[in-house]
Amino acid sequence: MKKTSPLSQYQGAFFIILAGSAFAGVNAFTPYVASTFSLNASWIALYQYFFALIVMLPWLLKSGIGKHVKTDFFWRHFWRVILAVIGVHFWIKALTVPIPIGQGLSLLMISPLFVCLGAVFYLGETISTKRSLALITGFIGALIILNPWSDSFSYVMFFPLIAAFFWACHTVMLKNITGKDSALTIVFYLYILTLPFNFILAITDNLTQFSTFMWIKPNNTGLWYLFLLGALTALGQWSLAKAYSAADATYIQPFDYFKLPINVLLGYIFFGWGIDGLFLIGASLIILATLYLTFGDKPKLLK
Repeated sequence: MKKTSPLSQYQGAFFIILAGSAFAGVNAFTPYVASTFSLNASWIALYQYFFALIVMLPWLLKSGIGKHVKTDFFWRHFWRVILAVIGVHFWIKALTVPIPIGQGLSLLMISPLFVCLGAVFYLGETISTKRSLALITGFIGALIILNPWSDSFSYVMFFPLIAAFFWACHTVMLKNITGKDSALTIVFYLYILTLPFNFILAITDNLTQFSTFMWIKPNNTGLWYLFLLGALTALGQWSLAKAYSAADATYIQPFDYFKLPINVLLGYIFFGWGIDGLFLIGASLIILATLYLTFGDKPKLLK
């Protein structure tokens, strides 16, 4: 744990809340963009991350991106980005259905639970009985939010869970790279490698047609909304980097949960999506489980 001043801790908390707010804006605008401009998840992802790269490019160049291009772990970056892209597409697909933002985000928040499982199987960490109970509690919370016994249940409710799983796999691979490559190297390869993958998925309609390629260009208004999505994505990524450079992750993690009420509020304002008692119970169980996994007894590597 790094030593930080109170000011740095306040800055870390501010930037993690700013990141959550930026991503909440992305979550709120995505369903609107999809329905208004008739864009599917693949094309939204392509334009969103293209514009995010454009917005972040000055920052990357100013920091001397040339020295961050070099890496001994290119193929690890390659495979982690594939996992991240799959997660992105399932999440955007969930938003374009659309699934209520609060419910979708709550299910997405079980990603740390998948990370914990991945650390056991991939990194060789041991898991205590208490941490196992925390995992079970979190998954029970997800099941309560899914509410599969309801008549209104649809298979698309699994999309945030699938996104959480693939993002967790990405995070586990990232743990294996962090400390070996700089944060800017990690960000650089995320954005550079995301573009061709998103491009292929977009022109082939998610790998379903190869005989004729499609190209969809929204009107100028649609492009401005997509640019806004990209700018908010870039702001979120930049704020995350600032947050984790200012304060220790264990300090700022609780502030990350502010993104849930912000998303719920935006979902209500823009789409009239409310919440019920089952949602509150399920979300509370997920938050309690992830807090324990963050601050509870720490895992140990198998010898």
